[in-house]
Amino acid sequence: MWFIKLRHFLDNNGEIAVSHGPARKLAEFVCSIVVAVTSYTLEISVATGIRCRRRPKRKPCKGEVYAFLDDEQGIIEWHCFICGDRGHITDWENTQWDMRFSDIIPVRFNLEERDLILSETLAGPDLTDRLESEDEVLNSITAYYTPEELEVLLGYICARANHTSDKDLEDALDALYESLEDLLDSTKLRTSH
Repeated sequence: MWFIKLRHFLDNNGEIAVSHGPARKLAEFVCSIVVAVTSYTLEISVATGIRCRRRPKRKPCKGEVYAFLDDEQGIIEWHCFICGDRGHITDWENTQWDMRFSDIIPVRFNLEERDLILSETLAGPDLTDRLESEDEVLNSITAYYTPEELEVLLGYICARANHTSDKDLEDALDALYESLEDLLDSTKLRTSH
């Protein structure tokens, strides 16, 4: 089990202090868990979309990191169900990776939805570069958008759905549009309170 104080990896400016090597990779891994878990307001363990970093028997673990924020104690607990790797992260509050007061929305796409956006819409690289991650876990990917970016992406999806004669494509785009619109609406409702 890992016990990590995030600020031990940071310099006086709040940036990751180590520039390369295994320590840098571990710091980036820990920071990505903090971003993923603090982007949600759920009080349950969430799938982060982050690939487990362990290499049992020198082969990459195929698991995904699940994480939970214990808000009372300020501890982020994470674990991999496949290899059993786990840890606690403390001293992460008010770092640049703390998304609790941010308007960033984590969006989980399955690979079919991701491919639909990449191949069928005219959305530019400013919206799609984050979908081309090589860290595809369990046939899904998590991308992070502001509400404004998500509204623009919805516009591209809607435009394509309205200008196709392929009924299956239209149905797939409509379903994706509705799920993203629901996510955006729930985020706006949460931040308005």
